[in-house]
Amino acid sequence: MNGAYEAAGPSSEELPGWVHVGRQPVYSTARVITGYELRFRGREGNGPASPATVDDAAVTRLIASTFADFGLDTLVGRRTGFVNITRSFLVGELPVPLPYEQTVLELPTLLVEDDETRSGAASLVSAGYRLAVDVLQADPTLVPLLGYATYARLKVSALTPGGLVFATAALHARGLQVIGHSITTAGELDSASVAGVDLLQGPYLAGSDVVSAPALTPSRLAALRLVPRLTDPDLEISDIERIVKTDPSLTYRLLRAANSAASASIREITSLRDAIVMLGLRQLRSWLLLMLVGDASAASEEQLASSLTCARACELLAPESRLDADEAFLAGLLASLIPVLGLDSHRLSAELGLADHLAAALEGAGRLGRLVAAVRGYEEGSVPTDNSWGPSAFDLSRAWLTAVGWSLQTSETVLARSA
Repeated sequence: MNGAYEAAGPSSEELPGWVHVGRQPVYSTARVITGYELRFRGREGNGPASPATVDDAAVTRLIASTFADFGLDTLVGRRTGFVNITRSFLVGELPVPLPYEQTVLELPTLLVEDDETRSGAASLVSAGYRLAVDVLQADPTLVPLLGYATYARLKVSALTPGGLVFATAALHARGLQVIGHSITTAGELDSASVAGVDLLQGPYLAGSDVVSAPALTPSRLAALRLVPRLTDPDLEISDIERIVKTDPSLTYRLLRAANSAASASIREITSLRDAIVMLGLRQLRSWLLLMLVGDASAASEEQLASSLTCARACELLAPESRLDADEAFLAGLLASLIPVLGLDSHRLSAELGLADHLAAALEGAGRLGRLVAAVRGYEEGSVPTDNSWGPSAFDLSRAWLTAVGWSLQTSETVLARSA
């Protein structure tokens, strides 16, 4: 599954704006994959990451990428995602917006147990998360925060068969499930089986693969404008929508995040408002904070401006074509982002959980699809000769010029506020 998202052409390693997540399977004793350990990669195929090198930036990018660029379901399916966190995530300095039902949080090694970490662990457990701890000491009872854990991780390659049996028995006595990891040989696998570990992991069973996806970084300014406002009890959904729609990359990632957060829902997304409501203000705030800390890459300013202009023109023309303006904005934006993302329209529709008529519009079908095609055609210098179904050449010209003016005004506002 390496590079499952990559478009044809140059390797994603050579392209700006890509994120890479490494996955290593976690097996049951029956050799069935029950989950994947996930790690952020700075580039495609740069080998397994060492837990000792995990830092806030890497973890932040992993969680942000998992939540917005890929979607946890894309990386692990219906299985469990095992994600390393740092002390900052544990004590609440950084949020964890991943779904607790499908996520196990692996606590950092050599962690100091104190009032802050105990309180943080208790809060995460109370929120429904399962915790995993690495057992490095000979006596498992001395491991920090073991009392809050569901899983204990034993490095099989570093233990004698007898030591593995002793540690596994001690951990089982405390009601913990044991993950035997770093299994490198057939002999170590046999030792883990004899010791009675519950889950198995290591290069002997399967190495890490790397899944890659193109990423769009949301405007830090737009995120900064939103984060403090999300605590305002008088904030209207329309206020959030107005800020989000000024940045195409933020719009896309919000839609992707909403679909990931509500993967079990049968509700379809038809507008930005749907995505905001589906995500919820608390989850949205957590996600935006991660975006601010862990931006991975960005599309070019010219690409984003073009997408923004197309979306705005579609929005302006929608009433004359008896179409919903919000849906027209969204369809215009996504249609123009398809070449930027390197995804085909079918994949994009599936990843965002779009309603059928919006997915069809990205293919040019229906009145909405014809409107989007007309606007994009006008951008490329094509003027429709048959306007019986929608906007005339004059209407297109007027809407496009107005949209360009709006985009320029938005850009000037951004530059002025960031100076």
